[in-house]
Amino acid sequence: MERYSSTRKYFESQQSDEEVILVVRKHPLSVLPAFLLSGLGYIIGLVMLFVFPFAFPVLVSGFVYNVYILVVSIIFILNTAILFRSWVLHYLHVAILTDSHFVEISQSGMFSRKISQMTLDKIQDVSSNQKGMTDT
Repeated sequence: MERYSSTRKYFESQQSDEEVILVVRKHPLSVLPAFLLSGLGYIIGLVMLFVFPFAFPVLVSGFVYNVYILVVSIIFILNTAILFRSWVLHYLHVAILTDSHFVEISQSGMFSRKISQMTLDKIQDVSSNQKGMTDT
């Protein structure tokens, strides 16, 4: 079992004598749809960058070339932003179990976070619900 640092604070209200037992994040496959979408966008951008100029020679001359390069650049920037946002939301959404608390940090947007915490002695019932193959 992995040991967690006793000196590191995992959440703001963590006490100095509180031992972190478990830190859980979503499975890495949960970001797969965003990675696939971004990968498709990168492929489209590369095709536009390397194939279209040969198929449509008008794209490599004058003002049209500047607009063309701007559109391709925007495609690459948007794909990078999608990847970055997906990774940040995945990494910052975490559940932490200590010897006296359960804390869930839900990152729902780049600037939107919800922190829920409960002491273990107040937990009376725990239930779980999984539907479908991807949740399982």
